[in-house]
Amino acid sequence: GYVPDSWDSEKYFVDISNRPIDLGYRSRAMPFWLGKLGHEKISVMRAIKNHRSSKNLVLDMSVNEGDRLYGENWKIFLSSCKAVLGTESGANIVDFSGDLEKTVDEYVYKNPNITFEQVYDKFLSVYENNVKLAQISPRCFEAAMLKVPMILVEGDYSGILRKNEHYIELKKDLSNIEEVCKNLSNIAYLEKI
Repeated sequence: GYVPDSWDSEKYFVDISNRPIDLGYRSRAMPFWLGKLGHEKISVMRAIKNHRSSKNLVLDMSVNEGDRLYGENWKIFLSSCKAVLGTESGANIVDFSGDLEKTVDEYVYKNPNITFEQVYDKFLSVYENNVKLAQISPRCFEAAMLKVPMILVEGDYSGILRKNEHYIELKKDLSNIEEVCKNLSNIAYLEKI
């Protein structure tokens, strides 16, 4: 991942105290057959939106394809956020033959109300972590370039980012979600990160 040299961070920089969105996020819903890492993008966003600690925060988070932002609109969005949510990219299930993808997609098509957890238990759990492909997302570099603090779900981030220095860590089990939400109101702390 990288940020092109053409990104002008000074052009888009806004003081954190003047940013209207407390926490922003854009991603896309990944197919179930990619496993937990792909689904984490949705589950973490939903958990934050539904947690009582976030009720007084201005959230602008979506995984809907129609809400995705590109080019100038993405830079403007990032610069409007006091912080952005992120996860590692990639997947920890690799379907070498394509059979798992076909089986899961057919099952989901026939059972449109099925949950990820049900599909995971039925088909995916034996494949989870057959390879480790979790890695840093280019979005981390974009946020850093525009000086937007990151709330990242615990992970390795390719060994590049360090928690409490480069980002605020959100535990996978959400056990520190109240503290993370509280930090979103602490402008001095966000500026330090």
